Amino acid sequence: MYGNDTVCYLWRVRSQKRQEHTLIVRWQITHLPGKGVRACSLAGKGGSGGRSHTGCGTRFPAELGAAGAVVYCTGRSVRGKPATDNRPETIEETAEIVSARGGVGIAVQTDHTVPEQVQALMERVRTEQSGRLDILVNIGRLSSEFRGGAEMRARRQPDFEQFLKVLTRRDRPDHLPCYEHLASPGFIARWTGQPFDRMGMQDPAYWRVYVDFWLDMGFDCIPMEIPLNCPLPARETHAGAVSHESEATVCIRTLEDFESYPWPPESNPIEFRHFETVAALLPEGVKIVGGVCAGPYEWATYMMGVVGLSLSLFDNPELVTLVFEKLDSLHASAHRQLATMEAIGALRQGDDLGFKTSTFLKPRDLRRHVFPIYRRLAEAAHAQNKPFILHSCGNLKEVYEDIIACGVDAKHSFEETILPVEQFKARYGDRCTPLGGLDVDIICRGTEEEIRRYTRQKIEQCFGDGWWALGTGNSLTDYMPTENYRIVLEEGQHVGG
Repeated sequence: MYGNDTVCYLWRVRSQKRQEHTLIVRWQITHLPGKGVRACSLAGKGGSGGRSHTGCGTRFPAELGAAGAVVYCTGRSVRGKPATDNRPETIEETAEIVSARGGVGIAVQTDHTVPEQVQALMERVRTEQSGRLDILVNIGRLSSEFRGGAEMRARRQPDFEQFLKVLTRRDRPDHLPCYEHLASPGFIARWTGQPFDRMGMQDPAYWRVYVDFWLDMGFDCIPMEIPLNCPLPARETHAGAVSHESEATVCIRTLEDFESYPWPPESNPIEFRHFETVAALLPEGVKIVGGVCAGPYEWATYMMGVVGLSLSLFDNPELVTLVFEKLDSLHASAHRQLATMEAIGALRQGDDLGFKTSTFLKPRDLRRHVFPIYRRLAEAAHAQNKPFILHSCGNLKEVYEDIIACGVDAKHSFEETILPVEQFKARYGDRCTPLGGLDVDIICRGTEEEIRRYTRQKIEQCFGDGWWALGTGNSLTDYMPTENYRIVLEEGQHVGG
């Protein structure tokens, strides 16, 4: 449910007097995704409920009480200890309203952002009500400490032009934009409260949840990538399966394998319909930063294996050339078509080329097989007056000049132990915009003050001229606490506008 919708619920509830009551509740509801929405659990002979004390929050439990329902009123605020913006209402007050209307109100202090407390609540309801839970109602608002991106989204309208200023280095943006290469399904699920980690792209709600996730964090763009239509062998995931790691999806070992592989037509290298779906969901001022999932080097290693590719560079260089040429044609075709889409404001390509101390391939091999592809991707973007972003992990010090020469407008992925983002900016920032760079480990394990101080430091070091975007050095991971990333965004908005 999105936007402001009038919702009418018709429920039949059995009261303590064994009479059936029809409850019709009509109210305005606003979609407030993310951490902080309180659950209302209506248990026993009626229902269970959450932080319900304003508007429909008290009217609804009161009507249930009048129907003789047992209502569990849950939330963090108890008498003497308000938890939401210092509001005076408490769960005890709501429970008393239920009881005064003829029902049974039971107050249970519960922080619904803590799974263990929610589980304990459900166990109590199960025990006290003989396993019955007739109705579960969510009524709530986001407190200031949990509003995070939703509050950011409300403070200003999204404006992709500000992010475009960062990428092109032509003017100073009006605010500090944010950018991430990707977010794990688990992180999105925890942030939105939706089962995104159990959804697939074909799920009707998948792209809506995905778009809302980025908008709720205050982003001006939707980072997005779709893989090539190139089938790969399935990895063995059953119990006792042997892991082959980098060689798990090898399907091209010989020239015969290459020729018999079911390559997609150049005209249809990826499923463009997903970009069209997202385009239809975008509000005014938002653009997609789109590209192909996995770059030419990564796809070559998927198909040939890291070991197989390395050996073939010496044993079968002709095969390596054929594979990269085919990947070149597919990636270039995808980018040329994406660049013509009005909803796409910039193109991007992820391609992890290295590890902590060097690149996986020798620079000479990258210059021969990979960088010419990057050049064509950048040209496809520039032909439509759109910037080109490269995400690549690893120690790339020997090839940064080559990457910039390919026409890359902005670079993402930085690690403190390899090349801190502020050092990249000092060396190359006038020719290539750095994006992100905040250490994932510090965000995951730091205290609130440590994270705020660290974020402020990066902003001061990188945003002086306006040509930088706030974000992590890699991605939003499954193990990153969402509340810690909220701190980063809040501090970014406070310091950078």
